Amino acid sequence: MMPPAAGTAQSATLAGPAPTPAAPEWEAKLILGSPLSPPGWPQPKVAATPAKTLEATSTFASLAPRNQPTVPAFSAAEIAGLVARGDWMFATGDVASARLLYERAANAGEARAAVRLGETFDPVYLNESHLHGLQGDPDTALFWYRLARDLGATGVASRLKKLEAKEGRN
Repeated sequence: MMPPAAGTAQSATLAGPAPTPAAPEWEAKLILGSPLSPPGWPQPKVAATPAKTLEATSTFASLAPRNQPTVPAFSAAEIAGLVARGDWMFATGDVASARLLYERAANAGEARAAVRLGETFDPVYLNESHLHGLQGDPDTALFWYRLARDLGATGVASRLKKLEAKEGRN
């Protein structure tokens, strides 16, 4: 197949749109309000900006990282509700949903939620609870038990020792 001859209708559609001519130099100067624009035409106003001091520009907001997710603050009643709902989900066998609820409460600083979240990953606890369909994750359980201990949970030390002894860790 031969290329279309120059000047035919086919060549015009294949070539794309015609380039637009550039604006004359005087038109650009008039639009910008340069000193060459006719007298009486509005000139652009440039507002003088006051000198900024270091104290004025260094505020806490300017130092804070941008686009970082914020952790919502929960009230004590909301945290108790998250734990109670997690307990109900765990009792009905919905372990994935229970883990999500416990995690939100544990991230808000609730030690009981961190203990319960550790239990959902603890293979020893899962075996003792006769939840044989679930696969435990000892590393994750240790993480949540340690967090619960750091948050002030009581009775978690024995679980930590039992799990660490089974895994051969310190």
